[in-house]
Amino acid sequence: NHKQELKKGKTTSSKTISVRKETAKKINRNKQGKRQAILGGGDVIFPLIYTGTILNGLLSVGYTKPYAYLLSLIVTVATTGALTLLFAKAKKEKFYPAMPFISAGCFVGTLILFGVLMIV
Repeated sequence: NHKQELKKGKTTSSKTISVRKETAKKINRNKQGKRQAILGGGDVIFPLIYTGTILNGLLSVGYTKPYAYLLSLIVTVATTGALTLLFAKAKKEKFYPAMPFISAGCFVGTLILFGVLMIV
């Protein structure tokens, strides 16, 4: 039975899972009482690439560099706000995927940016 093998730690995937659980327990023991968050590389790189794409689009349309940088900061601030919302609403001792919040922040930031561009 596959479940019994997982409990005994006979398969490679169960060994990986048990190592991750042990690592998580060590981290939790080291930081007792403190809230913690771990972001992966993709959680950091995705908004940077997305904002860079927005910046490149603004520059190619003809906006000056300082103005394009300022406008692209709207997306960065919205993404940071979405991630802050995740950290504020997260329950202690529970892990959440950050990418849905980061993606939503990028989307909302882009909508705000388009709104600002319509006004200006």
